[in-house]
Amino acid sequence: MLSGLGNRRSAAQLIPAMVTTLREYLQFGHSERRLALLLVDIDAFKSINDRHGHRIGDRVIALVGQRIASMLRDGDLAVRWGGEEFLLVMHFDDEAQAWASADRLCREVAAHTLAVEDADDIRTTVSIGVACLPFDQGDWDAISWEQTLEIADAAMYIAKREGRNRAYGFRATGPLPEGFIERFRRDPEGAPALLPVELMRISGERC
Repeated sequence: MLSGLGNRRSAAQLIPAMVTTLREYLQFGHSERRLALLLVDIDAFKSINDRHGHRIGDRVIALVGQRIASMLRDGDLAVRWGGEEFLLVMHFDDEAQAWASADRLCREVAAHTLAVEDADDIRTTVSIGVACLPFDQGDWDAISWEQTLEIADAAMYIAKREGRNRAYGFRATGPLPEGFIERFRRDPEGAPALLPVELMRISGERC
């Protein structure tokens, strides 16, 4: 297990259980705790593999996995989602904590280099997309966790297009209308003009 983390299959089993447990917890009048989905993609990973070989690529995956694991608290989850992508599911009480976690991870990965024999050290960076669950703060059933992950994925690709080595997120600004996710899929970047969502630039500058 290169990253030292779980895999996509384990996440598909564990995330629904996390959602159920949290919903039951909130029924008893506890704080408005939510889950943050952070989708993390290693920047220019193909170039690293092509230039340095798969052995070094594996070390980069392990390095990023270590940085991710260092951020986990009790009850949080992190998995290697596939290839050079990772998924973190983190508990938080204040939405600002979710944004801060993404920014911190982006910066911590960028701060570490990987020593390579007969070559310059490799500085690895990541692009991160964030969406919180429930996405509609007042309605756990408005969209599923898988659909919320689609929103985080769209934010991650925007981070890539904006220059990599940064984090973006989407947040709801009001109740979600019927057919929201289908309309969002058609044009994520244009969604804030048409739907009750806001695109957040979490890392205002390069990490």
